[in-house]
Amino acid sequence: MKPSTSFAIALTLLIPFWIFDFRFSILTNSNVAKINQNGIATADGVVPIQVESVVQRAVADSTLEESTTRPGLIVTAGGQVELKRRGWLNYRLVGVGTPLYRGDILWPKEGARVVVRCGNGRNSTLPAGVPSGVSNYCPLPPKGNIIITPPRQGEDSRIASDIPYIISPRNTAVLNDKPTLRWNAVRGATAYTVRVSGPGVDWERTVSTPEVVYPGEPPLEPGGEYSLIIEVNNRNASAKANFRRLEADEAQQVQAQAQQIPPEWTKEAKALILADLYNQYDLIDEAIERLEVLVNQGSQIPSVYYTLGNLYLQVGLTPVALERYLKAVELATKANDLAGQIAAQQGLINLAHSYIVNKKYAAAEELLTQNLEWAQEDKVKYNRLTYLGWVRLEQSRLEEAQTYLKNAIDQDSKPGLAYCLLASVLEAKGDSTGTQEAQKNCQEPIAQTDEKSVKEER
Repeated sequence: MKPSTSFAIALTLLIPFWIFDFRFSILTNSNVAKINQNGIATADGVVPIQVESVVQRAVADSTLEESTTRPGLIVTAGGQVELKRRGWLNYRLVGVGTPLYRGDILWPKEGARVVVRCGNGRNSTLPAGVPSGVSNYCPLPPKGNIIITPPRQGEDSRIASDIPYIISPRNTAVLNDKPTLRWNAVRGATAYTVRVSGPGVDWERTVSTPEVVYPGEPPLEPGGEYSLIIEVNNRNASAKANFRRLEADEAQQVQAQAQQIPPEWTKEAKALILADLYNQYDLIDEAIERLEVLVNQGSQIPSVYYTLGNLYLQVGLTPVALERYLKAVELATKANDLAGQIAAQQGLINLAHSYIVNKKYAAAEELLTQNLEWAQEDKVKYNRLTYLGWVRLEQSRLEEAQTYLKNAIDQDSKPGLAYCLLASVLEAKGDSTGTQEAQKNCQEPIAQTDEKSVKEER
C-alpha cells in the first residue's frame, strides 16, 4: 500500500492530498494574504491561526471532499435501489458503480438486492425494504485518514499533437516486467526511438508505431526505478517519464486480492473494484487499461467514465480526462443519475483546478461555464462558484471575483476556501476590515466529528 506522506503546499496547488502536516499559503499575487505555521501575514501584522484546521477545512470544501471518506461501492444492484446523500431532499435511483460516502443512506426497495464492496475488502448484502446508513455495513475510515492520491505535479494541461507525450507508464508503478509502452502518435512522425534505462537495463528499439511491449530482457527488477524516453526520429522532439516495477511482495498482495473478486459480479463491477485495487498500489496504467476495455465495449455506466477521468487527471493526461468526464455527465444526465452527475461534475471542477495551477485561466473559465445541466447540489454550486472566483482573482478582475465568492459563501457559509480567496480579493482592494473578517472564517477550526457523522447516518 502506498505510504502516507507529509507535504508543504500552496493553496494554488490545493487539492486533497494525504492530510497530516501542512503549511499552505494563498499565492496569487504580491499583495495576497499568506498563511503559514506562524499565522496570516497582513498589512496590520500576523494573525495567529491553527494551521492544520485551516488546511483541513479548505480541503474539506474543495472538489474531492466526498472521496476522502469513501467507505464503499455498489457492486450489485437488482431491482429498485435508492440513495439519499447529505443535502438531498429526496432519495434517488442508483446502480452498479455508485461510490458511497460518509453520511449516505441506501434504501433497497422490497424485492431488491444490493451488494456493497466496503473499503476494507468485505462485501455486505443490505436488507431489502429498509433504509441503512453506510456506517451500519461498512466501517468509516479513521478520522483524519485521507486516502486520496494527488495528481502528479508539474503536468501541463493541454498537449499538442506535434510533440510526443507518454501515455503509459507515466510516473506510476507497473505490475510485471513486460509493460506496454505507449505514447501519442505525433503528426508527421515516421519512426520513434524508445529507450528504457535503470538498474540492470539499457534497452533501445526503433519502431514505426506509437506502442511497443518491453520484451522482459533485460528483466526489470522488482522495486527498480526506470526511465522511459521517446524520441521522434525526423525532428528534434522527445518525451520522458519515470516508472517503477512493483515490489515482489506488493505484486503478490495485488494478485491475491484480485483473485478474491467474485466471478459472478458484472464486468463493470469487477473492473471498477480491480481499478480501485490497482490505484491503491499506484498501478494507474493497469487501472486505466481495465476500464478502457469497457469503454471500447460501449459501456453506459457513468462511474466507468468519471473513474477514468479521475485516473487520467492523476497522471496529468487532462485532454483525455476531459473527454471521459463529459461522457460521464452525458450518461448520468440521461439516466437521471444525480450521484453520477455530481461525481462527474466534481471531476470537471477538479480539472479546472489543474488549468488554474498551470495558469490556463481562460481554459478554466471555459470549463466552469460549460453549457451543462449543472447539478443543483450545494457542494457542486459552492465549488464551481469558488473556482470561478479564483479564476477572476488571478485575472485581477476583483469585482467579479468578489461576486462569485460571496455567492459561493451564500451556498455554504462554513469556513473554507471561498473565505480564504475572498480575503485575498478584499486585501487587494484595500479593504482591511473586510479582509480580517474573511480571514476569521478562513482560519476557524472544523466543528465536526466522526461521532456526529455516524449519528446523522442513523
